[in-house]
Amino acid sequence: MKNFLKKPFHVSFFIAVPLLILFFIGCYTLGLFSSEPQKKTHFSKEKIEVFIDTAETYMGVPNVLGGNDYDGIDASGLVYVSLLKNNLKGFPRVSEVMSHYGNKIEDRALLKRGDLLFFSKTYETNKKITTVGIYLGSNQFLHASSKKGVSVNALNDPYYWTDKFQFGTRIFN
Repeated sequence: MKNFLKKPFHVSFFIAVPLLILFFIGCYTLGLFSSEPQKKTHFSKEKIEVFIDTAETYMGVPNVLGGNDYDGIDASGLVYVSLLKNNLKGFPRVSEVMSHYGNKIEDRALLKRGDLLFFSKTYETNKKITTVGIYLGSNQFLHASSKKGVSVNALNDPYYWTDKFQFGTRIFN
């Protein structure tokens, strides 16, 4: 047994295997390996504009965590209420759960008006997805900002949104 442990290959094996296991656990925890397939949605693309029009009626409404009306609304509430008011039912209320619905879009160049945008690390939490926005086109999206309330933001903002963008989903087909 002493000769076995003296060989460099065997010692590096006992170091490498636990490190690889930790690496894969870390990748899974960060969501680099998708543990859940995307769920299908059945919202007609003809409803995109009324969905966006409804969301835009909330412009300037303050961001209130858990809010879902004109007194205060959060980002996922904006999406949820805008769908619900147009009889588009069966969609979740929480952004992290929303991110599992529709066709996933990782390339920003493929985003279309009405796609949902998902972001991480917009506040301190252990959640992978922390907020959602509605893509308007031309790198602009509608979102409930903590400072400006419901407002239009630039997806390519190098000081904030660019680094936090994770992916989009297409829920209208």
